[in-house]
Amino acid sequence: SFADVFGVSTDFFVNGNSFNWLLGEDVTSPNIANDCLRNMENPDAANVAFNGQQPAHMDQFLVLTAEQDNGGVHINSGIPNRAYFLAADVIGIPAAEQIWYRALDQYLVRNSQFVDFRNGVIQAAEDLHGAGSSEVNAVIAGLDGVGIMGGSGTPPPSDLPDNTGTDFISAVDTDSGNIFRITPDFATVQNISGNSILASGRPSFTDNGEAFAWVSNENVFIANSDGSGQVQLSSSGGFSGVALGPQGRYLAANSIFEDGIIQVFDLVNSEGDVSFQLTSQNSTNGSVPDVVVGADVMEFTADGQFLIYDALNRTEFNGFQVEYWDINVIRLADGEVFRVFQALPQDESVGNPTFAQNNDNLIVFDYLTSDGNILVIAYDFNSNESGTVTNNFDFIGRPTFSGDDAEVFYEFPINEMPGIWRVTLNGLNGAMDDTNWAVNAANPVWFTIGTRPVPVRLLAMEAAWLNDGVHLTWEVADAHEVLGFQVERSAGDDFTRVNETLIASRGDNPTGEAYSFTDRQPTDDGLVTYRVVGVTRDGASVVLGSRDVRRPQIAGLPVLLPASPNPMRDGTKISLQIPSGGAGLFGTVSIYDVNGRKVDELFSGKLGTTGSLDLNWNGRDAQGRRVASGSYFVKLRMFDNEQTQKISVLP
Repeated sequence: SFADVFGVSTDFFVNGNSFNWLLGEDVTSPNIANDCLRNMENPDAANVAFNGQQPAHMDQFLVLTAEQDNGGVHINSGIPNRAYFLAADVIGIPAAEQIWYRALDQYLVRNSQFVDFRNGVIQAAEDLHGAGSSEVNAVIAGLDGVGIMGGSGTPPPSDLPDNTGTDFISAVDTDSGNIFRITPDFATVQNISGNSILASGRPSFTDNGEAFAWVSNENVFIANSDGSGQVQLSSSGGFSGVALGPQGRYLAANSIFEDGIIQVFDLVNSEGDVSFQLTSQNSTNGSVPDVVVGADVMEFTADGQFLIYDALNRTEFNGFQVEYWDINVIRLADGEVFRVFQALPQDESVGNPTFAQNNDNLIVFDYLTSDGNILVIAYDFNSNESGTVTNNFDFIGRPTFSGDDAEVFYEFPINEMPGIWRVTLNGLNGAMDDTNWAVNAANPVWFTIGTRPVPVRLLAMEAAWLNDGVHLTWEVADAHEVLGFQVERSAGDDFTRVNETLIASRGDNPTGEAYSFTDRQPTDDGLVTYRVVGVTRDGASVVLGSRDVRRPQIAGLPVLLPASPNPMRDGTKISLQIPSGGAGLFGTVSIYDVNGRKVDELFSGKLGTTGSLDLNWNGRDAQGRRVASGSYFVKLRMFDNEQTQKISVLP
């Protein structure tokens, strides 16, 4: 949505008042008026190309899975797009664009939802123009006009509960090349590999710390984390590094060859093995694309759905071959690659990434500057903020977080001997209390032998006041920790429970399960707050999130009457009853299919005098084609009010 906002704003600044609210109109059907890829004023217009009609109001919001347009990120962008149009139409694009830019820059983060969008743009408007200003009122009216209501903001992703078992740090003995596990106080020092690993090699442990995998002499080994039960998984060589999945079922591996491939092996069922050809998400300027030579360090997220890795890239620039390292995340469900830092300056590289022990939104990594200096950097995916953990001068750090993520351990020499140091974190920055922890040791990896509880996590929540009541949808991950959910509401007083029967949870899907509930008897005509509460197995209640909704004000407004005949075959009459308070109001009457796509627009303009307005629909779309039999919806829309009637078309 923000890309669309800045696109039409740029059109205005370049072309002045000759601009329009369309996007992509020059690449669709330039000779057909208003054909486009996006329509900010009317996102659901019939001539948005390629069946790209979008919802224009929250009561049309589509709840989709990650596989369906990444949860609807593009499809549902029509709603905030129209909010921008409504605000800018009142205060002008220069003022609106500055408000939207400030909201994006100062208040919105990676996990922001529609409620955060509302809160952010209102706050940005108040920052720039003052509370109660005409600009703030216009922004609020625009948001109300598309049904984006307020509520408590989305909290940042919470940390996983600490694994409170026994802590160890694995380190490579630089004399023998063997892997040792060491308690932080050095009370236990134990050789757990019995064979050598490259000093740059990194063993990988399961989340419960009970097993680990590594590469020795180009072959893959796996064992219990005390060194017992060692098994050699390969014998033909050619492997460079591995990452063991959090549950120990999957193992990612890369090779010594410049093949740009990561293989993921299913250690339970080999039919689940898959190979990913790595790609660069973007390319350097010029005609020669960046080539991914190969990956090095890899690590799974705690839910096992993603893999972070660093990769060596090779390209040509001004006739010279250029190499650099970058950090990427691959979604294992479909192999889609996301570059963490989109544009690295020339002669800079990043690598050796590792996640925090208890938060996959936080990483630490090595950053090679253009002058050859190496910094250990901490980065928060959600806030897009970073900090310098330590200046490692010209030495690679290969950092790792401590079990509580309060410290970072990293490589740095002492008295010209390899060593491991530790530093306390102050937010994302090091506290500059670096102290040596071990000598003749390299490549620290913290792991804990124990089991962490997995809490339920709210991923998304929306609410809309529809004709049949207040409709709530929410999505949670790892729901096995709760028996189910209850919905509560408040009209400014105490919260009361709405659903009589607990909405049962449906398992522990780490990527999210969608739930819904409709309150068919809302009790207040004003602002109402709804919240979803998780009920744990021990009977405790956990508030997961809340949203505000407001009943559409329909008193004195035209009323959409049921179509007649219905069901229909060749045509039906659609009537509006217009009371005295509704005469002269602007409204639209449109037909939609069950997928939310606009089929035809029957009326758009000011409603007539008191009485009735009769419209006819002949069962054809805007191009005059006969529609297929099935269910359709006629919608009357006036500002932030919408009414719907269902029509059945017979064969």
